[in-house]
Amino acid sequence: MAIVWRGMTSDETVALVEAMLHSGTVMDLSDIPGPKIDKHPTGGAGRSDVLSRIDPTPGIVLHKKVGDCVVVGDVIADFHLNATHARSLPAAIEQFTKAIEITDAPGAQQPLILQRL
Repeated sequence: MAIVWRGMTSDETVALVEAMLHSGTVMDLSDIPGPKIDKHPTGGAGRSDVLSRIDPTPGIVLHKKVGDCVVVGDVIADFHLNATHARSLPAAIEQFTKAIEITDAPGAQQPLILQRL
């Protein structure tokens, strides 16, 4: 979501693509004629990888959106998890905290549709 709000520099884009490229098995598809499309599976849905069982327990419920007024004591988000994922909570909170910015000025509203393909 932070990428949608703030965009990415060229260096950040290269770093992300490099990290994704080297996070799994690289397959040589040159023997298959024509263009190829790859979906990079990273897990999600409470999984550590795409072969793991989907766990519907973990998730984040956002109570504020870009441009909403936030005052001290407001709940911005609730994190849901079970005992299996409890050790991941500090890292999830850290990533979430890095992805948001709270300022005195209202945030710019972003369009709901960025681009049509």
